[in-house]
Amino acid sequence: MMTQRLTYSLMATMSNNNEKYEDMSTRDLRVLLALRGYDCSQCLEKSELVEACRHLDSINYDDEAHKLFQQLNLSPVQSRYSNLDAIWKDPTTNASVYVGNYQAAMDRRTLRERGIFAVVNCQEATSRNYFEDDPEMIYHHFAVSRLALSRDATPVEGGVQ
Repeated sequence: MMTQRLTYSLMATMSNNNEKYEDMSTRDLRVLLALRGYDCSQCLEKSELVEACRHLDSINYDDEAHKLFQQLNLSPVQSRYSNLDAIWKDPTTNASVYVGNYQAAMDRRTLRERGIFAVVNCQEATSRNYFEDDPEMIYHHFAVSRLALSRDATPVEGGVQ
């Protein structure tokens, strides 16, 4: 419960533009940076933690997102939520890699419009491949949940063991 209150307090601090990082404890600074996805394991001094917080405050994440889209050969996403999104586009062939949910997977028109003919189903092995009987579609199973259950998974050729 105390950790939860601390988290809410630090999250409120993140949204406040008038942070006084110098007044925060080293522990709170480390928690705040962790919440922001920053690895502060190399920061030994409080001043380094404060500087890291200020650096994160200075980043324009919209600009960074546009740079990332450019590197991936993608157009910026226009909506906050979509059933199917391209996450990479080959600059020479324009072939794309998509990530989608079950609604996209069961919509044959959507798959055809985007030229999708191969699907990697990352749900349980018992989950449905909606067009498995269609000779134009190729399905592969990769049960992601098995990786989460096995911390001792070791990479091998063609997957994990």
